[in-house]
This record gives sequence, C-alpha cells and structure tokens, in this order.
Amino acid sequence: MNSKILATLFYEPDSLLRLSWESAMIRLGGKVISCEDAGKFSSATKGEKLADTIRIVSGYANIIVLNHSDIKMLKDFGVPVIDAKSGKDIFFNMKILYTKLI
Repeated sequence: MNSKILATLFYEPDSLLRLSWESAMIRLGGKVISCEDAGKFSSATKGEKLADTIRIVSGYANIIVLNHSDIKMLKDFGVPVIDAKSGKDIFFNMKILYTKLI
C-alpha cells in the first residue's frame, strides 16, 4: 500500500469521519491528500462541477472518499469513489479501503 494515495473530499463538514478514513489509509501504509471543506475551498466556488473535480482528482489518487450529497449521481472515473458515510468506524473503513485497493 506504500504507493497508494487516498484523496478525501469533504463538501459536508465531518472531521471525525474524515479523520477515520485518513487514519485508516495511513494505518494500511498509504498516503493521504485531503480537502477538508471542499464546498468553500475548491473550484466549486467558481462553479466547477463535482464530476469535473472527481475527474481531475482521480489523476492524483488511487481511491477517493467523497462526502457530498450528489455522490449517487457520479459515474465511473477509473478509480473507486467511496461514499464517506458508508463507514462507521476505523476498522470498517480499513476493510473497505483494503478491498478496493488490492
């Protein structure tokens, strides 16, 4: 997992959930890039569509964890895009990440 990168994009604030996903990836030996408040600190403020953001970020990361209300509307971008709310604790999140990254 050393060469794997997780991107966390949180458009809805939830620091405990974000930290759970990020610490799960680090415990698996991967790296993390993060946008904590993407609704305010991303190109979304300039009108960029979520699908365009995911397309660009998929070039930086092997897997994306997204906390956004429109996640169900996304199509395939070549990397797994996980709904951040699907995990309830760090160990569940580690299992999801591990199965998606193998």
